[in-house]
Amino acid sequence: MEQTQFLRNTYYEPTTKNAEELVNFLTSIVGKPLKVDHLRHYLLKTSWTTKDLTLKARSHLQGGSQYIEHLLTDGIDKHKNITCLKTTIADITTYVDQLNVNDDTSFLLISTNTLPSTIHFKHATSLFYKKGLSTETNDSYQFDLLVLYALRLSLEKRIHGILKTDFIKSANNKPIGLSRLIEIAKNLDNINYSEGIKWNQIKWVNDWLNHHIHRTIRPYPWIIYQAIKVMEELLEPKRYETETSKGFSFYGSTTTSDLETLKNEIESKIMREIPNAKIKWAHTHEVQKLK
Repeated sequence: MEQTQFLRNTYYEPTTKNAEELVNFLTSIVGKPLKVDHLRHYLLKTSWTTKDLTLKARSHLQGGSQYIEHLLTDGIDKHKNITCLKTTIADITTYVDQLNVNDDTSFLLISTNTLPSTIHFKHATSLFYKKGLSTETNDSYQFDLLVLYALRLSLEKRIHGILKTDFIKSANNKPIGLSRLIEIAKNLDNINYSEGIKWNQIKWVNDWLNHHIHRTIRPYPWIIYQAIKVMEELLEPKRYETETSKGFSFYGSTTTSDLETLKNEIESKIMREIPNAKIKWAHTHEVQKLK
């Protein structure tokens, strides 16, 4: 079979036409597309068995092609999107090799996926003192890892906001992990959650964030894209509407008709799940009160 050059062409000439052809090529070698719930489940997995490596490659190629489609929608000619496109091509090459050996990947040296601790420290000091990264490190590889910390912070803050807590500790004074708090939040009876919220996917995202943060591994950008899509259902401002109330709110994905009843339920469920828990209540409650 004649060798193709979709990756090479798009990497060195990142035009809309070449990016579209690359998406079509990736789609063609994936085979039957995975449903979105299955795709996210596989992309957010943190361990795989050897027998499932083909499925892993299919998942990453489908996720990568969808992310490139997002870049196309946003405008591939923007400098930041060209950088993101090249990063994606560098990351996705391994999976193209697994499913299609006929596309030329020899032009590219795969970038490392981790950075030494001193570089992370330089990023931290630059962000604090200069309020930005230095120009020589201002690219996707550096930013993508930092995005994880912001996503983790936003998710933890949102769950605590739903529970109206600053923190919760066990009887022996150990902080309660976010995974347990998610279980409490999702089972509250006095909150109306938006239909788009998928708690199983939020749990996948939390586990995936923990895996990468604790190992300082920069994840693939197409997985970050899917994680954001999962989280925006819970965290983005939304319109809400019932028979008696409608509006737009930062917390429109979580509404209640009675804040006091909700708070009592929260306290009851926390104490049942975590006997003798120490709770510090927050001043604000990230739940929209229906009129």
